[in-house]
Amino acid sequence: MKKTIASLFFAPLLFLLTFGISHAALFDIWKGTSNGGCNASDSGCNLCDAVKVVVNIVNDLTTFAIIAAVGMTVYGAIVLMISGGSEERVKKGKSVIFTAVTGLVIVLAGWLIINTILHFLTGRVDFPWANIQCYNVK
Repeated sequence: MKKTIASLFFAPLLFLLTFGISHAALFDIWKGTSNGGCNASDSGCNLCDAVKVVVNIVNDLTTFAIIAAVGMTVYGAIVLMISGGSEERVKKGKSVIFTAVTGLVIVLAGWLIINTILHFLTGRVDFPWANIQCYNVK
């Protein structure tokens, strides 16, 4: 029963993650850099391009962590629902949900700290938040 419920949940999720989203658009670390990447530019990379690549990687990893936390929270809820009153399964379900929420809080706090540091490094502490733009200075 547990394997059937898990496969009914994880199979569509796996399908959407592999086929429903364009991999190139999801993990484009060069997004927002000068001319779409340092290799495509005649002038090469500058410091702002490097910072933008770091921001893109952090944002992609944060997106993955949010998806994983939601998936684990749903898994913990399913374990709670099918526990049948078993004290051990109820503890396991609560533990999975607590761990997922704790991990999500840690990831979001890390994202906030990293983006704040990057904003101060680039000298742009204005808003919109988490939006660092590079300008070609010649």
